[in-house]
Amino acid sequence: NTVKFEGGFTFVKEGEGTFVANVANQDNFGGTRILGGTVTTVAVTAAGDTAHRFSQYYFGSRDSTISVATNAVLELSGNYDSGYYQVELMGGQMANHASYDQVDQGGAGALTLFQDATLDFARSVTFRDRTALLNGHTLTVLLGNGKTFILGASSVTQQIKNGILKMEGDGYLRIDGADKDLSSVNLDLNSGLYLAKSLTVHDLTVRYNGF
Repeated sequence: NTVKFEGGFTFVKEGEGTFVANVANQDNFGGTRILGGTVTTVAVTAAGDTAHRFSQYYFGSRDSTISVATNAVLELSGNYDSGYYQVELMGGQMANHASYDQVDQGGAGALTLFQDATLDFARSVTFRDRTALLNGHTLTVLLGNGKTFILGASSVTQQIKNGILKMEGDGYLRIDGADKDLSSVNLDLNSGLYLAKSLTVHDLTVRYNGF
């Protein structure tokens, strides 16, 4: 069975448990609010799997908002081609625990923090076009062993703005695509750093001890 959402309808996920979205091209502009538990799509299992990309609008029409409350999770399941969705983290978490690294992903919409929030990336993820607006809050990125969080936009230099970016785990923050100006960001580095392009930050704290 399938359910089609239209108009100003807002999908609200409450309580524990996981909701798996499997109907593409939803037309509702009210977006999705995750107040509890986990919301995800079917996981990527192989390279080039595009069957369940977020950009196919499982969570509302183009430019609609996905908001994630405290203790709630938006699970990327290997897909982060999130189109023009605006993702708002209200203290919640965005995660990627797919069984396959789908590293060349993107999304042109903004990621905005309204409280301190976490990206739990057991698998590699690329911000190809996406920007992150921290609004003075701390964005903690937890990286799996040897995995990468790539700021890879070829034309966007200020991909993360106004706050603290805290990198944790045995992985790497990789700067690629274009030189990155993060002069409004304090970088707290407890992971590896790979510079394919130049990086400017407001302040840098290094706590990393190597592999």
